[in-house]
Amino acid sequence: MEERKSRSPEAGEAGVKAMLMSAEEENGWLAREATRDPDKGMPYMGFEPGEWYEGADELGLFPGCPIFPLGTDGDMYFFLDTIGQMRVFSYSELGKAGVSSLFQGRHRLLYWAWPRGIKNREGQWVSVNGWDNNLAGHDLMGACARQGAFDPADKPRGRGVWKSRKGDLIVHCGDKLYLVGRAANRPEEAIKEVPLGVYEGHVYMSRPPIARPWPVSMADLDGPALDIYPLLKTWNWARPDVDPILLIGEIGVMILGAAIDFRPTAFMIGDRARGKSTLQQLIRCLLQGWLIKAADASAAGIYQPLKHDSLPVSLDELESESDNRKGEAIMKLARVSASGDLILRGGDKHTGVAFRARSAFLFSAINPPPMETAEMSRMAFLVLKTLKAGQAEPVIDEEKMGRVGQRIVRKLLDNWHRWPTTLAAYKAALAKAGHDGRGQATFGTLLACADMIIDGDAAALGIEMGDNATYLDIWGERLRPATMIEYDGQADNWRACISHILTTPIDAWKGGSRTTVGGVIERYWMVDYSDPDHLAMQAANDLLGAVGLKLVISAEKKTELFIQNSNSALQRIFQGSKWYGKPNSGGWALALRTGMPEDWFRHDNLYVTGNKGRGIAVALDKLMPNETGGD
Repeated sequence: MEERKSRSPEAGEAGVKAMLMSAEEENGWLAREATRDPDKGMPYMGFEPGEWYEGADELGLFPGCPIFPLGTDGDMYFFLDTIGQMRVFSYSELGKAGVSSLFQGRHRLLYWAWPRGIKNREGQWVSVNGWDNNLAGHDLMGACARQGAFDPADKPRGRGVWKSRKGDLIVHCGDKLYLVGRAANRPEEAIKEVPLGVYEGHVYMSRPPIARPWPVSMADLDGPALDIYPLLKTWNWARPDVDPILLIGEIGVMILGAAIDFRPTAFMIGDRARGKSTLQQLIRCLLQGWLIKAADASAAGIYQPLKHDSLPVSLDELESESDNRKGEAIMKLARVSASGDLILRGGDKHTGVAFRARSAFLFSAINPPPMETAEMSRMAFLVLKTLKAGQAEPVIDEEKMGRVGQRIVRKLLDNWHRWPTTLAAYKAALAKAGHDGRGQATFGTLLACADMIIDGDAAALGIEMGDNATYLDIWGERLRPATMIEYDGQADNWRACISHILTTPIDAWKGGSRTTVGGVIERYWMVDYSDPDHLAMQAANDLLGAVGLKLVISAEKKTELFIQNSNSALQRIFQGSKWYGKPNSGGWALALRTGMPEDWFRHDNLYVTGNKGRGIAVALDKLMPNETGGD
């Protein structure tokens, strides 16, 4: 492959054009021309005050009305106001204050559209000294009714990157909206600015502005990876050939947000003075206004500011604590957001609040909070080691990194046409290495995003990606599940449930320590019957009965552990766990019956300490496979 000549994105004709366009955008609001609305009692749009109804539009509002009705949901009415913000009012709120707020900056129209005052005998206005808020409210509610039912959870779209029905990208920068087509090899013609408003039934409302993409195509220019990859390599990563790439991929995930089907979480872990906070600072500089940065936040404190944005979230020092409920709630929010599921919360006025979470999350901590397997399977752990002797953390040039971040956004937009094939290629490589579907989605998405950012700079950086990707299977080899920290401690739900049972303490003591269910079974199951620790079945059952368990012998002369579906003693040992169930509906029963291999257990209906009930009998030679014994 012919070596590409170095071309700085800030040099030459393209660089000058880009810098001028950026400066123009930053100062564009200064030249905004004010709209001239009618004085009280004066005609407008060819109509005298209040006489516009014969010329009403299809929604029953006056021509050129700056308010856009979106629809209604029960007693709630949704609008875009005069500056394009989405507003919601109840019936009782569409009075004088509510309507006045909706027409902010265009109040003179209220005196013209719904005037109150004095008329002469000929019906001509002598003076207009007010406006009819009841009539205005009813007309506005009628316009919403004509629009029909509105889904407040799925229809609004705030800042971030979204996908159209045709697969194009829609980039919402708060006050600017860009449509990005899939025009392969012609990225300079694939991006165009479109107005905020309603598109394909979704509402792109006005929001505070965030950084725009780099104004000109990055095709044939030096890409952002030439700046960020060497910088990331200065940290001491546990997987130096993998972790910087995964972090670049996570930056891509954080930008693409709602446009991709799955948003993995990245968790940076390391002891003090290993550079976590500086890395967070770097990400914040790259993403500028795109990133919601928080510390000591709650789940509610995260999703409330997001509103309908798909912007990424960064939390530093998300540490394990004595009470981990707050951290666990944030982990759950990240898990839900990874798949883009609905979040339902109670609201005021006895109405619920629903929204679809589509943000990517970046965490850092010394000791992460406890996580469920479902959360770990959506996450990449990026472990930082102690900085090497004489090594100092890099100094972050915030202004430069801000421009690099704009180029990262543009690079992703330029390469959007190859997203499906790139993602499929990395998933296939990971599948060969033994990753299940979730692992392919998590690490395939991260690698594909990194590939689109690194792109043509891969050869110069010595990375097997982009134009330099001749053997993608190397990523499967570097990310073999058996060697990855992300898979340590992960267990199927039913295995974790069995482990919970076996590690449950029993009120019996030996040698000054309390025994467990597993300990009792081991003492029964041991081969050497002469060992003083050996327990006969009856003695073992006397102990196991205290927690609602029983050893039994099957018709095939196999020893089994019988676990009832509903048992008050069993219920107590599961209290506080995810397998806890109400009386007569033990949550552990469903976990075991639906997950455990069929050759491990059989169904039966037996007595346990005088209580007869249905349950499963699990073969001990499956639970204790390394040795055989028993009576």
